[in-house]
Parts: sequence; structure tokens; C-alpha cells
Amino acid sequence: TALMVVVLNAAYIGFDLDWNDPNTSNISETVFVVCDNLFCGFFTIELVIRYLSYPLCTAKFFKCPVMRNWNVFDLVLVSLMVMETWVLYFLLDDTGAISSLSVLRLLRLLRLSKVFRLVPELAIMVKALFQAMMSVGSTLVLIVGLMYVFSIIFTGWAKEGGVERLTAERPGGMTFDELFGNLGRSFLTLLQVLVFDDTFSIIRDALEEAPQIALLLILFIYLGAFTVLNMLIGVLCEVVSQTTEKEERGVMLAQITEVFASLDEDGNGFITRSEFAEHAQLLVQSKLLDEDVAHV
Repeated sequence: TALMVVVLNAAYIGFDLDWNDPNTSNISETVFVVCDNLFCGFFTIELVIRYLSYPLCTAKFFKCPVMRNWNVFDLVLVSLMVMETWVLYFLLDDTGAISSLSVLRLLRLLRLSKVFRLVPELAIMVKALFQAMMSVGSTLVLIVGLMYVFSIIFTGWAKEGGVERLTAERPGGMTFDELFGNLGRSFLTLLQVLVFDDTFSIIRDALEEAPQIALLLILFIYLGAFTVLNMLIGVLCEVVSQTTEKEERGVMLAQITEVFASLDEDGNGFITRSEFAEHAQLLVQSKLLDEDVAHV
């Protein structure tokens, strides 16, 4: 249910941006006020219920090893929603003025981040991207270096032919001056080739003028698009796999820590036989300890 409401809220943000304009829209402003209050009320009630679900509400809510960061984030997020939807509404007494505050509009986008809590796979993907920044940066440097070398080759070749080669009309519709007239244009053309945007039209034009240049373009595609970028995909897959394993193990260890902390009633760091026996039935019912956890 929470995930569905988050998705609906994300769709509503776009709808509100397009249609909540009294000058161009014929939709009553009351519709948007009601929707804002419904979403704000739902997220507020959801946070209160989560808060009350902890045995010692304040302490556990902010110290839970698994949900601590998300609890604090959701608390800030709901506080901003309450500020925008209810507090400022009564202080300013003008919903148009509230909607025009660009800062609040940007803060609305933070609501989309709740999806990462409800869909852990997305959060793992984002963490994997951050951990792969070094590999992505190295690949970018390699690609730029490769483009620089080939740009020098193609620019030098185009200028060696003089004005006739640079300005002659080609079947593809562009002259070599537009494609390789200087280093910047060569960079842009190679980027176009790298993403396969009208690539073979450029290759055919080069093939009519100089077959060796067409072969160099094909070589660039092989090195840049096929080799380097596929290597990057392989590295990213490996990083995602390692991050997923690390996150799953972290969640598992956090659950173990939380369970054993609840068993240690006297807080001495040790669990006695009597403490374990007293809470054994609770552990079975909560299913926090399964076969996987037992093997860690």
C-alpha cells in the first residue's frame, strides 16, 4: 500500500506541475488542496504508526540499526510536507503563493526517494553506482583519450585535402569541414559515431573519399563502443553483485544485532541461558532468525 501511494504521489507531483495554474487550467484549486492533504495525512499517519510500533518509541525509533537512517529521513520529509501543506497554508492563506515557492517545489521531489526504502533493489543499484564511480571515471578518461587521438588523425586528414575536400558536398548531406574541420567538430562527430547516430552515413561518405579513413572509423567503433563500453558493463555488473551481497549481509547482521540487543535485558553485553530461554518463543514467532542467519 505504501509503495502504491508513493507512486501515486510521484505521478501527482507531475500532474500538479502541469495543471495547477489558475491562468491556464480549468481544474478547481480545491482538487489540488484535497490531494495535498490526503497525501500529507497518509504519510503522517504512516510515520506515527511506525513510531508507535517500537517498544520504547523514542529510543528505538532513532536507534534501530536497520531503519535508523530511514526513520530520521522520513521524519524530516514528513515535517517538510506538514510545513508546506498545513502550516504555510494557514500562515500565508494563499495556496497560489505556496505553489509559487520554488524551494518547496524542489523539496517535493524528495518524496520520490521513499521508493528506495520500499524497493531495496533500487537502493542497492544507487549504492553500486556510487561505488563504481572510480571505474566509470577511468572509462571516461580512456574514451576521451581515444577520441582525442582519433580526432587528431581525422582533423589532420581533412585539412590535408585542402578546401576542396573540406567543402565538397557529400551524399550524407554534410561536408568534411562540418565533420572534421577542427578538433572540436571531430570530437562531436566521434561522439555521434560512438552512440550510433547516423554512423554509417558518415562511414559511407568517408569510404568514397578515402577507404582507410572509413576503416579507422570502424576501428574506433570497435575500440570505443564494443570493447571499452562492454568492459565497463562487465565492471558494473561485478560491482552490483558485490554490493548486493554486502548489503544483504549487512541487513542480516543488523537483524542479529537487534535481536541479541533485545535479549540482553541487563545490558552487560552477554546473553544468559535464562534470557535466551525467556525470549526463544518470541524469536520463533518474529522469524528474525532463519537458517541463513544461523549460518552467519
